[in-house]
Amino acid sequence: VFPYNASVKQILAIKPEGLVLSSGPENDCGLEIIAQNIKPLIGKFPMLGVATGGQVLAMALGVQLERLKLGHRGANYPIARPGTFKGEITVQNHEYTIDSNSLRKIKEIKVTAYNLNDHTIEEIESKKLKIIAVAYNPVSAGFNQAHAILIKFSKLLSIRR
Repeated sequence: VFPYNASVKQILAIKPEGLVLSSGPENDCGLEIIAQNIKPLIGKFPMLGVATGGQVLAMALGVQLERLKLGHRGANYPIARPGTFKGEITVQNHEYTIDSNSLRKIKEIKVTAYNLNDHTIEEIESKKLKIIAVAYNPVSAGFNQAHAILIKFSKLLSIRR
């Protein structure tokens, strides 16, 4: 666990196998500091950004965020995966989303889920950059079950070994 202003040197000192950027308050002045601090770490090891952590990861890539007219807050937000007939109901608590126009400029990034209600981006990933960012909270469906995004992240970690 690091403070918001941990330096690249401090993070690399522990020789992490991966990094999870957790959720926290949105529209906080510290988010820019975190984004700048993790920017040089992208591609060095797998990273998972969850909720606000996903926004910070997107910011570190140079992606802009935009404010939603109505925030996504609740336990029943449907998301879909492009090119499949798969979707899921998610738990969300965010007011900002990834700007799709600025995301298009980054060729390595793929949108892997979007919101069915307003078609905003809910999940991005890059195998090349070893990152996954989700706007929702990856809660488990029940006992002894891990959310699919956590399984995907653990596979990224095991590829590194």
